[in-house]
Amino acid sequence: MTKPAVTRGTYVDLRFMPGLKVARVSIDIPIEQSNEFLSMFGAPDRSNPVWVAVARLQENGPDAVVTPVLTPSAAVEGQDRPSKFTRSNLAGVKCKEPAFQDWLFDNTGSDLTMSQFLTRDDLADAMLKEHLGIRSKRELDTLPHKAEAFDRMITTFKNRDLIR
Repeated sequence: MTKPAVTRGTYVDLRFMPGLKVARVSIDIPIEQSNEFLSMFGAPDRSNPVWVAVARLQENGPDAVVTPVLTPSAAVEGQDRPSKFTRSNLAGVKCKEPAFQDWLFDNTGSDLTMSQFLTRDDLADAMLKEHLGIRSKRELDTLPHKAEAFDRMITTFKNRDLIR
């Protein structure tokens, strides 16, 4: 089981990310707690996200007491994550995004062409599968080495403007 990691902060923002089908929550913590926070949660890593829980404190203010709640190890390790957050679903969403399609077409080295498919979505889907060596996007949820390759691909895509 992962060691409990608990901190307190103030809920300050909520942004909807339609392409990822998620809402992004922002919580501010005092700068004095930043080193402690980093030691508990680590630095953000999109290829290996850390699942956390958010709870409202019964008391308000900076002196509110925070009590760690132990959870089953499967939930802590992300094994109980909701199905809408699976890699296969993310792959399906990404294959419909024009920016990701363009990136795939330019970076996979595939010999597949648009003349072989009805839509750009279908071509992107086929190129993704060919590049990752999978027959179905569901393999991204069950084969760890394929999941890691997909995570690296998504990270490279997200950082494409930084790499140039």
